[in-house]
Amino acid sequence: VDIVITDDEDPTFVWCPSDITVNNDVDECGAVVNFTGPLAADNCAVESITQLQGLVNGSFFPVGTTTMEYEAEDPSGNTATCLFDITVNDAQNPEAQCQDITVYLD
Repeated sequence: VDIVITDDEDPTFVWCPSDITVNNDVDECGAVVNFTGPLAADNCAVESITQLQGLVNGSFFPVGTTTMEYEAEDPSGNTATCLFDITVNDAQNPEAQCQDITVYLD
């Protein structure tokens, strides 16, 4: 008699960050962004949480939106996905650099 037990329950993300919006660092076209990474749970165990898309936590994120994607996998190959966006706004006004001009009047 063979007894086969299968795990068909996907892991769940108990913590998936909400979208993050920050302003650019002064005189930079982006910002260093730190965040708390995702946390997953499963009825058996979470084998891995893998980053599939986006930059590494603590990286310099360019102005604009970067989509972050993480995947949790259990030992049976069941998966769950965590997605969130990191948006860096350019909040610094441009600064005009004017050259000196000499004007002659007759």
